[in-house]
Amino acid sequence: MIVARIVKSASKLATVRGLDGETFFSSLGEVLGLEGADEDELYLAMDFLLEPQG
Repeated sequence: MIVARIVKSASKLATVRGLDGETFFSSLGEVLGLEGADEDELYLAMDFLLEPQG
């Protein structure tokens, strides 16, 4: 998600669509070996990144 934001800043929905093989906006999904993601997975990842560690 972070790399996708650097490559092309977009909403989470646009990022999900950009990682999908049929609607991708870059080769990022293919390079990372992603078969796809959904919005819920991106929200969970963001929550994980933002929660205090320790």
